[in-house]
Amino acid sequence: MADANDILFGRAAPGAKFPNVGDSVEGVILELGARQRNAYDPDKAGCQGGPLWWQNGKPVQMDANVANSMTLQPVTDAVITLQTEERDDEDEMDDGRRRLFVSARLLADALRKAAKDAKVRKFEVGGTLKVTHHAMGKPAKKGARAPKDYTATYTAPDVEAPEVEEDPWA
Repeated sequence: MADANDILFGRAAPGAKFPNVGDSVEGVILELGARQRNAYDPDKAGCQGGPLWWQNGKPVQMDANVANSMTLQPVTDAVITLQTEERDDEDEMDDGRRRLFVSARLLADALRKAAKDAKVRKFEVGGTLKVTHHAMGKPAKKGARAPKDYTATYTAPDVEAPEVEEDPWA
């Protein structure tokens, strides 16, 4: 539950941005979570629509009738909060936290590969993650925007071995 400071001053970290090939974000994982995806139209500036829902595993259009259906499941995306070295010079309150919203298939694939390469089954708080926009993928159809392609690396957090007390009887 949010506390008064979260409500008054905001707790959300800005999203990581990858406008250009070669852009990357790197940091220590602070939080691993999920959120419901909203409709988004990249061709309309500032178009953030209502929440998206799945019904029987298929995407559905959001309207008043569908919103009342009891069989709807939210479309959710992973959200990874990183502590980075990045700072926005314009924002004196910027503490370097950046959120990585994992809604793109190519980004999710890169993160899964990073976990596999690191020989782990999942990411953990305290691990280090680096994501780089390394190329533009192939558009799904003629005239469509090319998707961003990513690479990622993950390093699990250091786990110190527990101290073993000396056996006084040895």
